[in-house]
Amino acid sequence: MLGDFTYSKQSISSTGVRWKCSRQVSRKCNAYVVVDGHGRILKMNDKHMHEPFRFIRTSKKRLLAMLNGFTYFRHYALKSGVRWQCTKHYSQNCNSYLIVDTGGTILRLNENHTHAPSNYLCNKDVKFITTLGGRKLALFNGYTYFKHVKLATGVRWTCSSHSSKKCRGALILDEGGSVIRSNPLHTHEPSHYHCLRDGVYYKL
Repeated sequence: MLGDFTYSKQSISSTGVRWKCSRQVSRKCNAYVVVDGHGRILKMNDKHMHEPFRFIRTSKKRLLAMLNGFTYFRHYALKSGVRWQCTKHYSQNCNSYLIVDTGGTILRLNENHTHAPSNYLCNKDVKFITTLGGRKLALFNGYTYFKHVKLATGVRWTCSSHSSKKCRGALILDEGGSVIRSNPLHTHEPSHYHCLRDGVYYKL
């Protein structure tokens, strides 16, 4: 694995070993890396034709595999690796799957999904700030949100331009500040804030 992308051994020469992207066939990806006997990169093409394969952990601590926006749960172990089944297998009769070896290389996959990709957000990008006026906001992807209402599942944070620009952008965060759900469709451009030395933010 290199930079969240996986490679499989392609050929060996006097200068080193050439590894091709593990999705060369399925995605017609021409990315590769040539490594010498000490593991040093001699030559590479890191322009992939697809998104990286990675593992994520949800706010409920569930481990999933993610590829091209679709998520998979660990189904069962095989001699060659582990089969990961699409998380919509039961709810939307989706039979897409991945077979991944112990090194994280995709050995086989079926990407014929019956649904659109999942919408997952990385909660590490959520930041809580205090403005010059003392207002506490949540900052996410350049947009700010105010604490609106408490729900059974968490707290709804509504875009701070909800009234002035009739924006319906919103986040639902759990008690730990992790994103559970969001509406990222704003009616305006992101806000620009500058952080002062004392940790207070002001809008530019």
